[in-house]
Amino acid sequence: MMFKYLLFPVRLIVVLILFLQSIPVLCQVDSLEFWSYTLHTYSKTKADKSIGRITFFRSKPVHERGGRDQVYQGECFPSISYLIYDRSDSVACKNLANSRSMRFSCWLPTVFGEMIQAGPYIFLNRDACASCVSPLSGIDYCRPTVNKILTNVNLFKTKTLEEFVQQFGIQGKIN
Repeated sequence: MMFKYLLFPVRLIVVLILFLQSIPVLCQVDSLEFWSYTLHTYSKTKADKSIGRITFFRSKPVHERGGRDQVYQGECFPSISYLIYDRSDSVACKNLANSRSMRFSCWLPTVFGEMIQAGPYIFLNRDACASCVSPLSGIDYCRPTVNKILTNVNLFKTKTLEEFVQQFGIQGKIN
C-alpha cells in the first residue's frame, strides 16, 4: 500500500521533466543581412503615448529541416512589431506590458508583451502571441536578433528616433 503512494511523486517528476524538455528554449541570433525594418513615427496623444511603431522582419524565408514549409503551407517570414515610447513613459509601458501578457492564452516563450529599454526609448510589443518560434526546432528567430540589432546603436550619436534606427546595421524604411 505504501509503495502506491511513493509512485505518485515519481510520476509527477517524470511528467514535469517531459514537459520541460518540450518547451522551446533555443535562442539563435540570425544573420542581420536577412533582416529589415519599417518605422512609422507620429506624435503622442493623451490616449496613446507612443511616438512610433517599428516592425522588424526577415526578408528571406526561414528554411528548416523537417518540413517547416509544409507545416505552414508556404514560406515563413518571421516578424515582430514594437510600439516606441519615450523613456519617461516607462510606468505606463510596464502597466501595458503586464496587462497584455496576462490576457492571452499563449505560454512562454510564445507569449509577447515584453519591454526592451534601449537608450532614451522603450520598445513595447503588444502582440498576443509570437510567430517567431519555430514549432519544429524551437528556435526563436526574432527576439535574440532584435536584441542584437538594438545593441549596435551608439547612444552618444543619436538625438532623434530617426538617427537611432539608422544605426541598426540593417536596411530599413522610415515613413
